[in-house]
Amino acid sequence: MVGYFIAAVSLLVNLVLYYLKYKADRELVNIKHQYEDEKGLREKRYTVYKEYLTKLDTINSTLYLSQNSDKMRKKAAEVFEQVKSNPNNFDKYAELMKEQFELIVDWMKENNKLLDEINAVKLVSSKKVFDILEDYQRITKESLEATAGFTFELAFLGPGNFSIDSMLISTKKYEELQKIKLDLERAMREDIGIS
Repeated sequence: MVGYFIAAVSLLVNLVLYYLKYKADRELVNIKHQYEDEKGLREKRYTVYKEYLTKLDTINSTLYLSQNSDKMRKKAAEVFEQVKSNPNNFDKYAELMKEQFELIVDWMKENNKLLDEINAVKLVSSKKVFDILEDYQRITKESLEATAGFTFELAFLGPGNFSIDSMLISTKKYEELQKIKLDLERAMREDIGIS
């Protein structure tokens, strides 16, 4: 009888140990799948975020490099000299403003295209990044409108004839855009596990 009792206890202990091992193995498999899913999501986010930010930086650096090229600086010096020598002749000023306006319009078109691509970023983003992207879209549109308005004034009202308010609004929107872009980059880094 004692032998049966020991065998039953031994069997029960083995069943409990088997069940606990099975449960631990299943939990380990679940943790591994969860880790792999999170790793895959981080990798996907990294790819999408990197592609988006690279395009954004390319658009902005292209405008900056175009506006600050040797060619544009030379034209600006020529405009200054022409206006200084003959304040009533705006030919070179009009040429320069036309080129600047074309650069701004191209920049705005590229930014609008990029705003259309933001949905791909939203699809893989966390709630935090998604919310920042919503603000970023709104502020980008406001900034583009303010920049266009100010550039239009500069181009068509003549040298020095522009609204300080337009300039301040354009500057303020640009500063807001830069701040939210930094917030976006920080949140994206957090999303992919880089803090």
